[in-house]
Amino acid sequence: MRNSSQLSTNANKARHHWRHAEHVIFPIKDPMTSWRPSAARPAAGQGHVDWEGRSLKMKGRNIMTLAFVVPGLDEAASEKAIAILQNRLSQEQEAALVLKHAHWNVTGPNFIAVHEMLDPEVESVLAQADETAERIATLGGTPDGRADAITRNRTWKPFDVEGRAGTEAYLKALIEYYDAFIADDRKAIAELDELDVISSNVIQDHVQQLEKFQWFMRSHLA
Repeated sequence: MRNSSQLSTNANKARHHWRHAEHVIFPIKDPMTSWRPSAARPAAGQGHVDWEGRSLKMKGRNIMTLAFVVPGLDEAASEKAIAILQNRLSQEQEAALVLKHAHWNVTGPNFIAVHEMLDPEVESVLAQADETAERIATLGGTPDGRADAITRNRTWKPFDVEGRAGTEAYLKALIEYYDAFIADDRKAIAELDELDVISSNVIQDHVQQLEKFQWFMRSHLA
């Protein structure tokens, strides 16, 4: 028969082993501290950056957190993938606003053709944003769809055509905007390929749609 000292020793060992197993199985100790940026956000227009610098903070607290980690991905890969997707989400949201701005303000020859061509693309880009946001949530992240997130996450040149302008001016500006949009998506795809192929596939589908619409715009100017 075991004495009380032996039972106490065995219980302590069991607790130690459980704590070790808990650490291995559930590596995220505090979801509010699991997201740590590794680089400062660049000024707008400075191009592609270290995606780990995409995390956002408010009053010293991280607002991008991992609620869970999906099977097959580790915490670090999930965080990096979410950061990339958040950057893409912000540009997708901005692109919808840019397209609507052009839709309202375009004038001149071929007005109706261009005006009516832009609205379906707005819907398409908004659908992309929805898909990207849901992928972030699927990975355990928190998609930030607020207007100020677009400004904080912008690493691309803002759209610079203001007010009423001709169809040619707007189409040329939109083609240039899409050049950067598609290029950033392709860079995101290359990086996501190393982190999460499912997320990469999501952005690949988006690029195919964006390139097709850019072809439509180019064809108007041919």
